[in-house]
Amino acid sequence: MIEFYSDQELLKYVEQEITTTRNNIKVHTEKAEEQRRKYTNLKGKYNEELLKGVNIEQRKVSGFKVLMNPTVEYELYIHESIVASLQEKLEALERTKSMAKFMHAEGVEKVVMIVDDGKPIGFMVYKKRQQQ
Repeated sequence: MIEFYSDQELLKYVEQEITTTRNNIKVHTEKAEEQRRKYTNLKGKYNEELLKGVNIEQRKVSGFKVLMNPTVEYELYIHESIVASLQEKLEALERTKSMAKFMHAEGVEKVVMIVDDGKPIGFMVYKKRQQQ
């Protein structure tokens, strides 16, 4: 959870996250394209051993799944999945910009952004209390 006490603070954070996410999308898109070229070249040569993988083995290490000798196809799938996930994060961040307008318009004292893996998934809004 991340707390913001002004619309400017929220906007600054969101803009930084958008820039970082766009850069990450670019990097992983390039990696996916590289894997796609490798896959296409191997497929063109009909090298089934390299396409399907030799000695593929999956293990559990420290609670993680570890794939030994992954195929080019699997690596392509991973990069494409990362790009899709980053796109979802970018879309959520873009929608979050409207929260800054809401904060300003509604006299909000604090907004708490609930995040999951850096992706905004919800908000808690605290309005300024009326003095009596």
